[in-house]
This record gives sequence, structure tokens and C-alpha cells, in this order.
Amino acid sequence: MKPRGVALVEALVALNLLASSALAMTALAVQATEAMERSVRMGKALADADRLLTALSLLDWNDLNTSPGRRRIGRYEVRVGRISPSLFRIAVLSDQLPALETVVFRRQPQ
Repeated sequence: MKPRGVALVEALVALNLLASSALAMTALAVQATEAMERSVRMGKALADADRLLTALSLLDWNDLNTSPGRRRIGRYEVRVGRISPSLFRIAVLSDQLPALETVVFRRQPQ
């Protein structure tokens, strides 16, 4: 037979373990929620940058030829560079995102 009070100590230890586990699970849930929110924000920002890159890649030769260099469009930095008379490099940059870059071919008007 166990001495008196041992059952109470065992119950307190078990309750302490349960509380510690619950605290750890709560912290994990908070981190997961923050990561999900960050992921949603990054996804929206990436979709915005992609739409901007798509719009810029639809410009014709005259528009691309007259707009080389860097400029800001909203929260993004846009770089347009001429590689050859018919090739243009277009990049959309942001502090929060990886660079989105493409090369487009536009036939030079005669």
C-alpha cells in the first residue's frame, strides 16, 4: 500500500505534464497560424507581381524601347533593359519577393 499523499503528488505531476503539453500545442498552433497568414500575404504579393510582369510583357516594341531603365510602379521596382534590337529583359523586384524576370521578343517596326 502506498503512503498517504503519493497519489496526490502523482496527480499533480500528471496535471503538470498535461498543462505543459497543452501550452506547447497552443504555441505550435499560434506559429502555424502566423505561417499561414504570411503565406497568404506572400501569395497575394506574388500574384500582384506576376500580373504586373504579364502586363509589361504585353507592351509593344515602341513602348519597351522608350522605357528602358528602372522605375517604381506601386510597391514594385520595374527594370526594363534592351538586350538586342528585338529582345527586352523585364524584371519586377520587391523586398519581400524573389525577382520575377522574363525576356520578350518584339519585332522592330520597319
